Amino acid sequence: MYLWYTRRKIHFLLYSSWEIENCFVYFIRRNILKKTITAILIVALLITSCGFKNNKKVEKSNVEKLMSVSDTTTLILATFNDDNDLLKQVELFNQTNEDYQIEIKLYERSSEPAEDGLLKIQREIISGNGPDIIDFGYSYSTSDVVAEYTEDLYPYLLEEADFNQEAYFMNIFDAFSYKNNLYAMPTSFVLSTFAGKKEVLDNLDHWNINQMMDLYEKQEEGMLLYPSETKMDVFATILSGNIDSFIDWETGVCSFDSEAFRKLLTFCNLFPDKLNIDNDFSVKQTFLDGKAMICPAAICKVYDICHNENLFDDSEISYIGFPTEGDSGTVITQGNHMLAISMGSNYKEASWDFIYSFLKKDYQQNLSHGLSLSREIVKEQLADNLEPEYFTSTDGSQKKIIKEQVRFDGDLAIDLYNIPQEQADKLLSIIENADITSSPDYIIYNPLCEEAAAYFAGEKTVEEVVAIIQNRATIYVNEKVN
Repeated sequence: MYLWYTRRKIHFLLYSSWEIENCFVYFIRRNILKKTITAILIVALLITSCGFKNNKKVEKSNVEKLMSVSDTTTLILATFNDDNDLLKQVELFNQTNEDYQIEIKLYERSSEPAEDGLLKIQREIISGNGPDIIDFGYSYSTSDVVAEYTEDLYPYLLEEADFNQEAYFMNIFDAFSYKNNLYAMPTSFVLSTFAGKKEVLDNLDHWNINQMMDLYEKQEEGMLLYPSETKMDVFATILSGNIDSFIDWETGVCSFDSEAFRKLLTFCNLFPDKLNIDNDFSVKQTFLDGKAMICPAAICKVYDICHNENLFDDSEISYIGFPTEGDSGTVITQGNHMLAISMGSNYKEASWDFIYSFLKKDYQQNLSHGLSLSREIVKEQLADNLEPEYFTSTDGSQKKIIKEQVRFDGDLAIDLYNIPQEQADKLLSIIENADITSSPDYIIYNPLCEEAAAYFAGEKTVEEVVAIIQNRATIYVNEKVN
């Protein structure tokens, strides 16, 4: 299985020293006794919300003006994960601000409506006792903001005198917009995609589910789609990247009864229920021998663009992405934080000052997780690593400084000393062309996997499963949107 996001230590198939704690990675968890692979996909818990109409940015209220003059005002920051990175920014804000101080209030997500922190926040906002700032965190989904109870941050952002749109990847901001409004803003981002040899992928730069199926069927017998392919693994992995292509969060229309979704189910049913491998199985050798078609690729720092070069030798690589109908299948996910301003806050300008601090150079240059939103900083990071750097060893000789290490299960670490210009250019191109996000809503995602499992087990037909999924998803999405 390919784990797109985790904070836990696990046994990695492909990883770098940095990624063990901070990046989603590609891994296989091996059960030596049974010689099988257990596929795991960790999905954040995301839950329902209630309606709350939004309006445009307003001027600092009279209450805020009076409070900021007469006394220190407390801003409440609601969060679902008070990590060290967030605490550090709050501490910095509190140390440098004489008029406002931020207090953190921790909430928990739950599948039980009465206990869910997101619903609690919404109820508090409606009653006038809600937080000023919300950090949805890495468990954010578009469904978190469809009730429109947070401010559109575009007006705030574009009114900043020192904000230069050309200096940032505005396509990343736009990808997180809902109804052309930025109801929550990422502070960094991560890219998920699929990579493969261009010659194997018919020189395609992106594909849809029909093209994926056609290319796979053309391969020689025994060719893997990717290592650890099982029915549920392929379904869960592909769905994690394109589930939003079957949901229109603006209209509430779902299309799980479409031909594309039917084909996805039947395609995944081609793979085995379980995957048995030998103890000496080598992922690296599998790709070098041309026995696997694509490799899931995670990019959360600039050196990640170099990793797949070691899987496909010197072959030209296509970052083809997830199968979608759009022009790019590269999926954008948020880094540590997704920040928003509550519609009920009396201190919106002060709340925005805190959020904007995450876009400043000092923060963007020192991210704990993910790529910088600043185009200039990413370009600087690439430029600084184009050429190897050297140090003088104890014997007086000049040796290259190891900047990154990539490990494949069962193989020695591969040392990386620099980022070649071609790969640097490729990374910038992938970022610039990315335009879709996908953070599966747990309430929809789990039933989809459950029903798909019934089809793969032969308990239900495709038509039965499609009808059930379409009905359940439509009811849920309409409750969220309306």
